[in-house]
Amino acid sequence: MSENTLKARVLRAVGWGLVGNFSGQILRLISNLLLTRMLAPEAFGLMSIIIVLMVGLGMIADTGTTQALIRSPNGHQASFRATVWTVQVVRGFVLAAACLMMALVIWLLAHFGFLPASSTYAHPDLPFLICGYCICPIIHGFMSTKLVLSQRALKNRDTVINNFIGQFIAIPVTVSLAYLNFSVWALMIGIWVSVSVQVVLSHVMIQGERDHFGWDKEALAELAQFGRWVMFASWMGFFAGSGDRLLLSGLIDARNMGLYAIAFLLVNVVQMVFSMLIGSVVFPAVSEVNRDRPHDLPSTYQKFQRLCDVLLGGFAGALALAGPSVVALMYDQRYHGAHTMLQILCVGVVGMRFQVMEQIYMALGRPALMTLANALRIATLFVAVPLGYHWWGVTGAVWGVAASQFAGWPVALWFRHKEKFSGFGADLFLIPSLAAGGALGFGLSFVADALAAAIRH
Repeated sequence: MSENTLKARVLRAVGWGLVGNFSGQILRLISNLLLTRMLAPEAFGLMSIIIVLMVGLGMIADTGTTQALIRSPNGHQASFRATVWTVQVVRGFVLAAACLMMALVIWLLAHFGFLPASSTYAHPDLPFLICGYCICPIIHGFMSTKLVLSQRALKNRDTVINNFIGQFIAIPVTVSLAYLNFSVWALMIGIWVSVSVQVVLSHVMIQGERDHFGWDKEALAELAQFGRWVMFASWMGFFAGSGDRLLLSGLIDARNMGLYAIAFLLVNVVQMVFSMLIGSVVFPAVSEVNRDRPHDLPSTYQKFQRLCDVLLGGFAGALALAGPSVVALMYDQRYHGAHTMLQILCVGVVGMRFQVMEQIYMALGRPALMTLANALRIATLFVAVPLGYHWWGVTGAVWGVAASQFAGWPVALWFRHKEKFSGFGADLFLIPSLAAGGALGFGLSFVADALAAAIRH
């Protein structure tokens, strides 16, 4: 493909990605505003740790099938796709069994008093909710590979529509069950509905050859060779990205965990847009450039880094300044303690910027460097959060979370210098983006305060 064709497809993919994230965030916001009126903070705290634990299991058992389909020259071959889908389905059942084992272990630890009584892990509903969640990996395992192939071709329209419809259908189900006093189980059943709809649509909505079971030795060998590092990198990535909630759930009660979940939800608006660009645009694009025009990879990296810095800096700056006013406008008094956590987490968002470089590691088949970066994040997280909590309580622990996001920078800076990808001039877009975002957030805070005052009167 020519550079102009790639540029056009990247722009379309970015456009669809932004539309998908904007619409998805609107749906999540509407759902969250409705549900926080019906459910106590404890419900969101419980679901937050459940999702973290289950995502952790999934990443620990990550076989690299999605990345392999995107980067491999054999990704379109029927035998390769069949092998990937078979591995994916088997993995879903393995994860379900692991969920049940985890629920049993947590119940036993709580029953015999090995968990702090005030922690989220000791909540009596947690083991049963984990058992309920085990349905999700089984369903998700049947997701069609056609969805990943669409991402490989930078056709993000299919992914956006799939996710939107799944969320849209799940919202009325979740809200109705919450209104009928299903408590936290309303959130769980909503997840079942969303995942089920997305799996069905992945098969019927996207054109292409149907998935079927198959087992090709060469394809399996390629998956194993690439997947062993991806699995380890994903395992490290889970603890780097979700270790905050794992640690905090053992330090604070379900109510404060619920406040953290709300702060995380709001800052996740920024993180979701960034993750979309990274996973569905940057990685497929740099993988294609590396396959077809490897000499253009440094310039491609610089363009993506500048784009991501503008978005990351602008969003983080705006949310940090407007966050307290937004929390006061959107949520009742029970949730107002989330605003300080939100501002601290916005500082940590800036530390995510070099995840663009980490996609270069993956495209070049060097996931060991991503593993190293994640190891530094984990080490910082597991030291800074407990120490921060010990010295300054919950606020100090959240500052530890923010600090951990910067721990992977030395690896990226070393690699960038060694491979001559760019100079420090490529970083200059970040500072004005933060300033512009902060100015916008300062203005938005006045608007939010005025709306909150008008609503109160």
